[in-house]
Formats: sequence, C-alpha cells, structure tokens
Amino acid sequence: MSALQPCCAHAEMVKCVQADGKTVYQSTPCPVGASSKTIAEPVFVAAQKVSMTPDSAGHFHAHLSINDVEVEGLIDTGAPRVTMSAATAKSMSISSKGAKLVPARPGSGNVPTYNTMVNMLKIGGIALYNVDIAVVENSPTVIGMSALSRFKITQENGQMILEKR
Repeated sequence: MSALQPCCAHAEMVKCVQADGKTVYQSTPCPVGASSKTIAEPVFVAAQKVSMTPDSAGHFHAHLSINDVEVEGLIDTGAPRVTMSAATAKSMSISSKGAKLVPARPGSGNVPTYNTMVNMLKIGGIALYNVDIAVVENSPTVIGMSALSRFKITQENGQMILEKR
C-alpha cells in the first residue's frame, strides 16, 4: 500500500520534439531546431513522497504508470533500470522502435533485452521524465535504479519511503 503526499513548490517543464521525432522533457529551453511546448501541469519539486508497507515476504511494491496504464512493480535497488515484460510494455504502448537490443547476460539464456527510454513514468503518482527502461520477455515488473536514483530512499517504522529529490 502506498500513500502520496504532495507538497509545495512547482517547476516548469518543457516538452521538446526534436527533428527526428524524439520527444524529451526538460527544465531548460529546447535546442535549436526542436519544437517546444511548456507543460501546463505543475511539477512538484519538493517533498513528494510515496510510503510503502512490505508484503508478507518483506518485499516492497509500488504502482508504476506509463501512458496512463498502471501496474504494480517490485522495488529493487539492485536492479539497474525499470524492467518489464514485452506484454506489459505493449499494454503501455511502449514501442521497440529505436530501442537498443542488448546481448543477454551469461546464464540468462538467449532472451533478447531491449533498452529504451520513456518520456514520463509515474511511481505512486509522482512523475519522472526521460526514464530508461528494459523490456525483457516474461520479466516481472521491477522498479530499478533508473527511476529510484531520483528519490531519497529511507525506512521508518517498517515502511519504505521514496521522496523525490
């Protein structure tokens, strides 16, 4: 179970669509040749938190949302990036177009892995922009450090607390 506690300050984000069609979000002006649009929705920059209670096995889970599709993901500070199955990625309209095919790790078999970036990902409703993810056939949804590194992670009274930096 997670609880969202938004707070205070707002920052402006700019959506940049580059000449090759790639979209990125940033807090600075777009480079020359890219179209830009200021995002009207507020982006919280202080004290936005998600609190999680562990399951019966002691694992922490959070709600992960991409393209308005929400799934539950396992928090894993040892995982380098957010990882999901091809089926989950498809349900979230994540395209493999432009994704980088990465060789399988030794011992993992011959399972193709595609690394790509999503423009916006939400964890417990907290928006993160330009997040690297890996799509691996039949993988569980794991929330790794490509997203978690953007949070201060603490534990208090048995709960894990993610606080956006």
